[in-house]
Amino acid sequence: MLDIAICEDERFQQGELEEMLYTLGKKLGIYLEVSVHERGESLLADVNYGAHYDVIYLDIEMDGMDGLHVAEELRSQDRTVQIIYVTQYECYLHQSIDTMPSGYLVKPVNPEEFKKVFQRISSWIQGQDAYYHFTSDKIPRKVLLKDILYFRSKLRQVEIVCEENSHLIYQKLNEIERELAAENQK
Repeated sequence: MLDIAICEDERFQQGELEEMLYTLGKKLGIYLEVSVHERGESLLADVNYGAHYDVIYLDIEMDGMDGLHVAEELRSQDRTVQIIYVTQYECYLHQSIDTMPSGYLVKPVNPEEFKKVFQRISSWIQGQDAYYHFTSDKIPRKVLLKDILYFRSKLRQVEIVCEENSHLIYQKLNEIERELAAENQK
């Protein structure tokens, strides 16, 4: 599964990117969860509230905070998120390097170029460490499986114990075991 955000102020472009993502995901057998934001401030608020994205498609010229400043904020919080700029202007390429983007697409987006960037990034992400996805305090979260020390049943809750912290979720221990076994068979 890939968690993806689109931050684009043009509705037509939002729809086009979202459609290309779902089409590619279906074709490649990758489940995608896509969130759309019209402003950088909205995306940052979502991230500050606990959302974690694997990939962010980010327009550079937007009302309010521009994409380069949004990317700087994102990088200060998450160095692993894959940022792909989607812009009408190639002149920002040099400036964007400071935020370590994984791709740079020029509008109108060429579907073949989009596919090439998506496949490169999704194969790289899927080759990374596996995560356990869960919801705690009504916030979707994920933890690297290698960081989980153990799961402990506490009445109707399960505590996910990591070296630095722990999380409580409302789920049965045997359900978690089935989820992890199914994920391991993929």
